[in-house]
Amino acid sequence: MTRTPRRLLVAMSLALLFASPAVAQKPKPWTLDEATRELRYAPTDVYLQYVVAQLARREGRLNEVPQIVSRRPGNPNGRGRSTDLFGTFTGALAIQESLQLDTMQAPGGVPPAADVPLVDIAKLVGPTVQSHPWEKLLGAKKPDVGPFANYVPHDYYLAEFKSVGKLTAATTVGNVYSNHAFAQMLGQSRSELTMDRIKSELGLLNLPAGLVDRFGIEGVAVTGSDLFLSEGSDVTVLVRGPNVGAVADTIATMGGGKLKHEDGTHVGIAYLHLRSDDGRVNAYAATPSADLHLRGNSLPAFRRVLETIAGKTADGKPAKRLGETAEYRYVRSLMPRGVPEEDGFLYLSDAFIRAMVGPHLKLTEQRRLLAYNHLRMIGHACLMFRTEFGRPPESLKELADKKCAPGVFGQGLLAHPDGGTYALSADRMSGVCSRYGTAASLTPCLERRLTHVTA
Repeated sequence: MTRTPRRLLVAMSLALLFASPAVAQKPKPWTLDEATRELRYAPTDVYLQYVVAQLARREGRLNEVPQIVSRRPGNPNGRGRSTDLFGTFTGALAIQESLQLDTMQAPGGVPPAADVPLVDIAKLVGPTVQSHPWEKLLGAKKPDVGPFANYVPHDYYLAEFKSVGKLTAATTVGNVYSNHAFAQMLGQSRSELTMDRIKSELGLLNLPAGLVDRFGIEGVAVTGSDLFLSEGSDVTVLVRGPNVGAVADTIATMGGGKLKHEDGTHVGIAYLHLRSDDGRVNAYAATPSADLHLRGNSLPAFRRVLETIAGKTADGKPAKRLGETAEYRYVRSLMPRGVPEEDGFLYLSDAFIRAMVGPHLKLTEQRRLLAYNHLRMIGHACLMFRTEFGRPPESLKELADKKCAPGVFGQGLLAHPDGGTYALSADRMSGVCSRYGTAASLTPCLERRLTHVTA
């Protein structure tokens, strides 16, 4: 006879209890001992970590929190607080876990100082490692760079594929890998949710299977200004083929009358803004020529791509194209385009890498992650409040007054890191930031780049 694990029986009993309409559901607040016991079974659960820290704060036992939260399987001596806000590829969830614990112990750290002299970020110097001598290496070679490279800004990444099927295959393999990698590094994975969110923003989430390929697509590319896709980044998709107009028309009709339409023009190219009331769809779409359609989720990035296609910026200056750089052409001479073994091609230029590690993006992302931590903590506080009182909170102040939050978010030591404000969402179960949006989909850094910081 197979024995059912005791914890499974408990979970089954709770499920039956909450599924039964005849049983009154009364709020049952956590106790610190209960929360601590549950955290031992799920030491990487950031919500449980929050509950433990907040309950310890109530009982004046905050000094015990680091030892309780540090208990990890295989890591008896602590969690190794090595998270770096300026790490290029550090996951946002890993950073938030550390920031949350720091904030709970000493909310927000040091409050913003008044009348502090500001420094122009444009005067800060990023990494100065020299590039290879691309012009010399290229010499007289004239490789085929393809059309997509000339549609993309020189400082954006480029991922191009022979077909939508090849792109889907690549992202499927990528999801399998990232599911494993993220689970190992962060304790959980959000790659599939990230892909669905991006598709939803672009209005491409529920396309019928095989729809795009039936129109004879000759290639598809993806580009953007940074790699912070899981938190929220600008993404522009470009599709080439003789019938892309029919594809665009078909996709446009899928939203029916639910989407709001707004026309615009940039560098002589007309575009359409499609958006839903709930913000899940936020797409900018254009068909600059009979064989090219593109759509993106960020207007500044979308305009950069339109400028690159047009060959000129809004002020009439020549637009710098990736495909025209000696760097890209040289690499393409080593990796010829169109060979049978190439299903797709991903390229991160020197200019893109410099932007990723440069002061503008680094400092903007740092502020954004601090706000992200506050947004996640607001969500945890709302859930804790509902557990204790059986209803959503009325305000951020009520969260603090009922001791479900370490203070009022947006004030004092919990002040917004970039001068913005916080509020509760429409359902009062999560937070909304005036500058960076929501924790589920942060506003792209490109739209909120800092210009000045303190010394």
